[in-house]
Amino acid sequence: MINKTTSDLEFLFKLEDEFDETNEEVRYGDSIKSLNNEIADCLIVCSNWLIHRGVDLENILTKIAEKNEKRAKYQK
Repeated sequence: MINKTTSDLEFLFKLEDEFDETNEEVRYGDSIKSLNNEIADCLIVCSNWLIHRGVDLENILTKIAEKNEKRAKYQK
């Protein structure tokens, strides 16, 4: 449960749990839907972590997307 005192370490542990579940689904799962759900869980943890740290999620995602677009143009 996220509250005002949730630490970065607690978020990291939660992300590790979700990553482990994703890893298991990739290796042993047989459902694309389940894998999609596990990947989405990782995204939600990361998003909540950024929001918890006071980051403007939309702004940072836009900046990262723009940076990645520039990189992709240079690689062509």
